[in-house]
Amino acid sequence: DENMMEYAIGKLQQNGRKIVMLKPHLFLASDWEPYRGDYKPNDVSAFYTNWGKVLDRDAQLCIDNNIPVLCIEVEMDEVFADANYEYARTMIANLRNKYPKLKLTVANDKYFVSGYQRIFDLVDFIGINIYPSYSSSVPTKTNDISMAKAAEFMFNC
Repeated sequence: DENMMEYAIGKLQQNGRKIVMLKPHLFLASDWEPYRGDYKPNDVSAFYTNWGKVLDRDAQLCIDNNIPVLCIEVEMDEVFADANYEYARTMIANLRNKYPKLKLTVANDKYFVSGYQRIFDLVDFIGINIYPSYSSSVPTKTNDISMAKAAEFMFNC
């Protein structure tokens, strides 16, 4: 709800908080099943048209509230895969034309995935969506090997 977003942003800013990024998520039936990383729309063109509208709304919120960064995708590896590069490129070009001062990022969760790399050339920052554990007893999907692969790939982009 756009009014709720404006309210939350306003309250945070009134309390002296600086918001540096908006990070919209694609939510399906629930947050985990089906998982947004596995989502494959039946009509990729329609998905990008609709997602572009969501991002356009959020980009305007960024501009109106002096928020410098917009995350264009979170863990949507299938939708933003290299095979859909032209759709992503067009959507991002539209955002850049309309909001030239806005910085764009992605929140990747697979670090180094064959078939999901071209998107990195289209954004200003590459984010890694990880939640490392504070305790060795808590299972986590992040491990030293995947972190090393992530760092290696990002330094070579």
